[in-house]
Amino acid sequence: MSKDKQTEISRRDLVKLGVGVASASAMVLSGFQALGQNNTKKKKKGAEAAAKCEMIGDNDPMAKSQSYVADKSKVDLAKIEPKEKAQYYSKRMETEWKDQYCDNCLLMAPDPEKSAPKGFVKCQLFAGKCVAGKGWCKSWAKKVG
Repeated sequence: MSKDKQTEISRRDLVKLGVGVASASAMVLSGFQALGQNNTKKKKKGAEAAAKCEMIGDNDPMAKSQSYVADKSKVDLAKIEPKEKAQYYSKRMETEWKDQYCDNCLLMAPDPEKSAPKGFVKCQLFAGKCVAGKGWCKSWAKKVG
């Protein structure tokens, strides 16, 4: 008489398999949940989106660390230390300092919902907060294109 060959599985292997299936299921479910939340967020437009664009002020700690100014025309270059002036307040990336604004910065964040009020742009450096389009900070980088 011949016995059918049976695959033996140990309890340890069974527990490992169960844990793997459970964790994979949890990841898939959380992925679907995140997709649902993203779709809900994309549907919000207009005044609701504009209200969410938090303005950054000159007195914000992050703004201070980056020497952010909302109105670049108010910067008194005579008060800037020579070393800092040479590093930040000069021609960078083939662009004169007078032509460096948040409007033409590489760090300007995409704003498909148009949530930034007129004259303001979202900035990736300041976690998507709105900055003045005619503002400036020392992390300014030339926008490609």
